[in-house]
Amino acid sequence: MKQTIGYGDYKALLEIFVDSVQRALGDQVVSVVLYGSVARGAARPDSDVDLLLILREAPAEYWKRLQPLLPILRQLRKERSWKALEDLGWTPFLSLLVLSLKEARENRYVYLDMVEEAKILVDHDGFFQGKLASLRERLNELGAKKVQRNGDWYWDLKPDLKLGDAVIL
Repeated sequence: MKQTIGYGDYKALLEIFVDSVQRALGDQVVSVVLYGSVARGAARPDSDVDLLLILREAPAEYWKRLQPLLPILRQLRKERSWKALEDLGWTPFLSLLVLSLKEARENRYVYLDMVEEAKILVDHDGFFQGKLASLRERLNELGAKKVQRNGDWYWDLKPDLKLGDAVIL
């Protein structure tokens, strides 16, 4: 059995998802971004598939943001590419983070997981690519370093941090 799983393994399924989302939500879709272990090529068969979906506008209640996506997710489970993944013993669970454009403009700590290894699947007007570029610039200003230990990693956002300093992304 394959040890690690990446974007290429999920590509067919993700293309169907993205196409379905764009058809259902139209101009509301700003960006769709794959991140996490699947984007890094380090997923396991039971890893979820992390997706950021940025919409021009989104309801305040999170469950209302997910409502138009539920029929898409149900239909996705019927697709040949979903079944092919299940036949390999994988659990293709899509974990969605849905943000409004206004919310996505703010730097968010989850973006740290996207700075180096995100796969931008849709990005109208280059919005999210620009967002990640500005975050990379901010990390450079802070002198931030990505620290890897025992197969895990974290960001040391300000290695020269002193008592009383604040770290603002």
